[in-house]
Amino acid sequence: MKENNLQTSLICLDLCIFVVIFLSRTSSAADYLYEACVPRNCGLGPNINYPFYIPGLRESFCGYPGFALNCSQQGFPVLQLPGNEYVVQDISYQTRSLRVYDAAVLSSNGTGCLPRTIRNTTVPADQFSFSDNVTQLHLFSDCTNSSSEDLRRHRVACDATDRDSWELAIYDKDGNFTKIASKNCKRNVVAAVEDGGNIGQGNVDEVLRRGFVLNWTASDCSPCELSGGRCGFNGTTYNFRCFCPDGPHSRSCRPGFAGAVIVVTTCLLVLLILIKRKRTKNALNYKKVEVFLKNHGSLAPRRYKYSDLKKMTKSFSDHLGRGGYGNVYKGKSQDGRLLAVKILNESRDDGRNS
Repeated sequence: MKENNLQTSLICLDLCIFVVIFLSRTSSAADYLYEACVPRNCGLGPNINYPFYIPGLRESFCGYPGFALNCSQQGFPVLQLPGNEYVVQDISYQTRSLRVYDAAVLSSNGTGCLPRTIRNTTVPADQFSFSDNVTQLHLFSDCTNSSSEDLRRHRVACDATDRDSWELAIYDKDGNFTKIASKNCKRNVVAAVEDGGNIGQGNVDEVLRRGFVLNWTASDCSPCELSGGRCGFNGTTYNFRCFCPDGPHSRSCRPGFAGAVIVVTTCLLVLLILIKRKRTKNALNYKKVEVFLKNHGSLAPRRYKYSDLKKMTKSFSDHLGRGGYGNVYKGKSQDGRLLAVKILNESRDDGRNS
């Protein structure tokens, strides 16, 4: 039984040592792709992670094709969409969405006028979709001063001295007014904004700066990240990849780390159980001896310390012979009786000497 317990303990100990060495080597030699895809940022704004990447700061394989972000001079990430650039205000990787606003708004300089460089908002349907609360805002410019009085409440308060004509901002839901404005204005830009009710003369710039939310359609990254990996993309095979410390995988990292933790935990539990059993057995044996001595009173064997035996035998100087389980020495008790003291050898479970 003792040999079985010892073998089990040694096996568990070997497994624990192997797992610890394996984990240390794996963590110290992390894969290049895994190291390259650490989240980055432009200095301001949110951290950039999959499906986005910043050319020059993050490798293209760390993101999804077509999801490149550039850094503006002000230090904000900028999303390039057909015909327009959009400043990225926030990114929610949990809901797979981002809030953006047209970069042309930055040129308004607080005048309240419509940005001259603003263009129609268009997004590639294979990459993004508008959130449910996004609506269209018609931005009319170069309108004649004789525009209908019905449009007066939609007029934008523009303080620029170089703009003599009216500028209007009308939600798409106000269809009748957009038709009237189309007849009196030379330019009509359709911008995406959040549906926030009526627009006053002084808050068009505020509505545009608030921006709108886009949802992306790139591959879901959560299984990879939950397994401790970093998401990426293989442009050659055009497949999603999960970059892990031990190399790339298809969807998530191998369960090696979790399995290793289970193995180590199991081994430690087995060792603790064996140690507890050993201590319990020793305690029971000690208790049995004490009970035996107590029950037999003066007839019970007497307990001697090793130092007492050494003194009785004069340091085991008088060797009488060797018995089946150890050497026998001549000694004398304190009351003068002659003694034969046997020093037992260690024995195995089957009774043989070791």
